[in-house]
Amino acid sequence: MSFATVWEVGDEIMIRTPYDPEFVSAIKSAFHYADRRWDGDDKVWAVHRAQLPLLRKLLHRFYDQVEELGTLDPPMMAAAPCLYGDLLRHLPNDVLHKVYKTIVMEVHPDRRGGDLELCKQVNVAWDRLQGKR
Repeated sequence: MSFATVWEVGDEIMIRTPYDPEFVSAIKSAFHYADRRWDGDDKVWAVHRAQLPLLRKLLHRFYDQVEELGTLDPPMMAAAPCLYGDLLRHLPNDVLHKVYKTIVMEVHPDRRGGDLELCKQVNVAWDRLQGKR
């Protein structure tokens, strides 16, 4: 049984799938090179959010099961890093850095509604993720 995982980060849809040369050919022919990218280190495809309907059709054509995790909400990820830790470890570096910056900006104690303890937890999680790369 083949399995694909899809999640949203910012304006990108991230896709993790087992390697299938036919799927690779299909995604390359379906999406203009400017609308897709491949992170070989993390084995993750990224396409623009506007391409989600076409992406769904492709995924369901090639994979038996597609798990859609929805939007990774930065405050939720900061509050529950144990739930997202493994997933975050597999994000491409540039996307992970964007997520980190977004979280820090939302929870920084100098901002209205900021939380010093949560900010410290986010920084510790960031340091751990950077250490595992």
